[in-house]
Amino acid sequence: MKILLYSPAFAPSVGGLETVVAILAEEFVRLGCEVVVVTTTADEPLRAGSAPHPDPPMAPEMGSAGEGVRTGSAPHLDPPPRFAGGGGPPAQDSRDGGLLPPPAQRGGGSGWGALPLPLPPPYAIVRCPTPRELLRWTRWCDVYFQANVSLRGLWPLLFVRRPWAVSHHSWYCRTEGRIVWADRLKRFLTRRAALSIAVSRAMADDLGDNTLVIGNPYREDLFRAHPEIVRERDLVAVGRLVSDKGFDLLLEALAILAREHGTAPRLTLIGEGPERAPLEAQAARLGLTARIDFTGGLTSQEIARRLAAHRVLVAPSRYREPFGLVALEGIACGCAVIASQGGGLPEAVGPCGVTFPNGDAQALATAIAELLDPQQGEPRRAALTAPAAEHLAKHTRAQVARQYLDALQSALGARMHLK
Repeated sequence: MKILLYSPAFAPSVGGLETVVAILAEEFVRLGCEVVVVTTTADEPLRAGSAPHPDPPMAPEMGSAGEGVRTGSAPHLDPPPRFAGGGGPPAQDSRDGGLLPPPAQRGGGSGWGALPLPLPPPYAIVRCPTPRELLRWTRWCDVYFQANVSLRGLWPLLFVRRPWAVSHHSWYCRTEGRIVWADRLKRFLTRRAALSIAVSRAMADDLGDNTLVIGNPYREDLFRAHPEIVRERDLVAVGRLVSDKGFDLLLEALAILAREHGTAPRLTLIGEGPERAPLEAQAARLGLTARIDFTGGLTSQEIARRLAAHRVLVAPSRYREPFGLVALEGIACGCAVIASQGGGLPEAVGPCGVTFPNGDAQALATAIAELLDPQQGEPRRAALTAPAAEHLAKHTRAQVARQYLDALQSALGARMHLK
């Protein structure tokens, strides 16, 4: 099966959606499909401080002659049919035989590194395609698969009849919950999709009855147990430092613990973002500076090792998270989890943590006190982490990708050879 995977957000941009799309593309190829990722994200270096763990793309790319837009072309793919207006598939870059060497390091500052890019590329990446190029690749594919409904990316299906599948990773509404005309249109179009997949039951309930639920995968090759690391630290939180993530709420909860319980757990806060300075000022105002380590941005490998040294991961989001990859990553590294209970985050946590009402600092403080209690905290954490292996098995890369392809096969009636 030939899959065009359309995702406006993709590496080198960093986030949960970008991670999931890269995982699915690689796993679809491993399961016998031919894949092209089409994105409007330009191939530019990461800016320091843009995200908590700036890993590079899952695959290197081949250059495109002509318009200066770097596009991908995996060697196992047949080129798309010639467009009626003339021209063929993107040409390889003649400067190095087609393969652009991976950079030794992306971004800068904060001690960030980067993972080496695997060779050969398992799938193609087409960046910022022209309308003609996008039509060519649409003609090439058997299914047009969008990661989130993109109205700007749907127009080729008006000219080329292909089944449209979509996975939903974000709410179709404004930040404050208001639904505008574009959100209504996306929700309406979802009912016309050959296949509609939500990453959590919470999202599926919001969208309607015809939506299948498949939870997100995590990178089990990176986030795993590290028995050589001593678990001697208290709390860790990971994410972009923005108001929606609720890290200010976590600092408020720590102040409550100090004031009402006389306890002083230490917190490691991993990530960068526009709220770093206000959070540092809040920590100073609350007298918490000596107990909080602001690490800045780290690579996924560094984050995994930091997680393995902590007892509890806190995901205090004020926002109703559609899912919550950070919970899976923390669980995989041996942490018990405390998370806000709105949206799909509790589904990511599963039986491996406890939840509290979004925005409730007092309830968060109570949950922290229980899991770090000198007498009862350790057995309580052990009970929460005991079912981790069973829970994580539902979210491995291979398991989730196979669920996606099984759903495609059922919905589209396609014949696929699954290895």
